[in-house]
Amino acid sequence: MTILWVALGGAVGSAARYLVNVGSGRIFGSAFPWHTLIVNILGCFAMGVLIELMARKLNVGQDARAFLTTGILGGFTTFSAFSLDFALLV
Repeated sequence: MTILWVALGGAVGSAARYLVNVGSGRIFGSAFPWHTLIVNILGCFAMGVLIELMARKLNVGQDARAFLTTGILGGFTTFSAFSLDFALLV
């Protein structure tokens, strides 16, 4: 069952990343990969906050942890997208 939660979270995170890509492209243009910077800063901050909350205050199960961290945030902040942006800049 956990893998289904991760897959659902990945779909949500990937869709959110796409929206950031489109929005940042309209606002900042495409000369620099602002979308990658934005999602990685947001994703790292969200991961830190979530891990802290789940460790200290929230009593959530393994499925919820996997959905939020590996699923949503994993789909949102993919390293492969960073690698592609780096290659395009070079």
